[in-house]
Amino acid sequence: MSYNPTVGVDAAGAIAAVEGEASLALSGAVSMAGAVTHNTTTVNTAASPFPAGATDFILLVDTTGLVEIDLPAATDGRVLIIKDQTGSGAATNNITIDPNLTEQIDGAGAGTPLVIDTTRASFTLVGIAGTGWAIY
Repeated sequence: MSYNPTVGVDAAGAIAAVEGEASLALSGAVSMAGAVTHNTTTVNTAASPFPAGATDFILLVDTTGLVEIDLPAATDGRVLIIKDQTGSGAATNNITIDPNLTEQIDGAGAGTPLVIDTTRASFTLVGIAGTGWAIY
């Protein structure tokens, strides 16, 4: 079965998927006015281990309990921000970020997790296809 999503302008004048899911690829200079809103997901111990999905961009972590986040396979330029949002204690209730299979996080070694153990800390991860994730 093939599916061809369409992109159009919604009632509010915003570019949106008219039918199903769609993506928009732009090249060259792009000018935008106004704010950009990113998909934000709250993750807590009840959702752990949390599989970061294709639409996740910012993960706000409630550290009242231990939380594990499983990264998807890295794709070039994919950005994922992970933040101890509540400040309840990443120093005590660590956030463990597991790479996909044998991928690496910032060269730490195949499959080696990144552990956030500082309250209110955040990491911005950028995907590098075939390698893993870099920390920025």
